[in-house]
Amino acid sequence: MQKLNFPISSTFDIANRDGSEMILDPLRQKYVVLTPEEWVRQNFVRYLIEGLGYPQGRTAIETGFVFQGMQCRADVLVYDAKGKALLMAECKAPEIKITQQVFDQIG
Repeated sequence: MQKLNFPISSTFDIANRDGSEMILDPLRQKYVVLTPEEWVRQNFVRYLIEGLGYPQGRTAIETGFVFQGMQCRADVLVYDAKGKALLMAECKAPEIKITQQVFDQIG
């Protein structure tokens, strides 16, 4: 996978299973298919936890939430100590341009 521009250097547990390259997701505690988007997501989460000190226990991947009465989904959610969403992120593969349509996917 391509090197991303995050200010930390991490090693990841990557394995080949049933012909697919997989990466260990420490939050979901399972191997997931290593796609370019997953690579960005895992690097971003690692940066949040190791680089910025966000608690792993308050970080969730691909989780749903309700916003203004609408059911939404985010690639990454970080919660504060009271369980309220503090940070929401939508991850895209490095080659995906952030257009209005991509931006609108967040909500």
